[in-house]
Amino acid sequence: MDKQTKTRIKSLVLALRDEFEKEIENRLNNMGIYPDKEWKDGRSLPHLSKDELDKRKRVAAFIKREEKLGFSRKKATSEFIREASYTWINRLLGL
Repeated sequence: MDKQTKTRIKSLVLALRDEFEKEIENRLNNMGIYPDKEWKDGRSLPHLSKDELDKRKRVAAFIKREEKLGFSRKKATSEFIREASYTWINRLLGL
């Protein structure tokens, strides 16, 4: 693969990662999960379906596990967002 093609692919993947990270953060905010402020109680979010509440619990468990390892909530949430975006990009690129 030539250098120009590699550069284009890298640029595309970085732009895609930024978009995914923004979208995932927006979804977390919709679920009442924020990197730098108090989370909303899941019971106070009637717009979430049962499936979304289950997903919220799994996300919260990941973030809390990272906090127990010594990461701040902001860092733990950022780590979740980064890992989730990488997972989605890898899935898309694997198609």
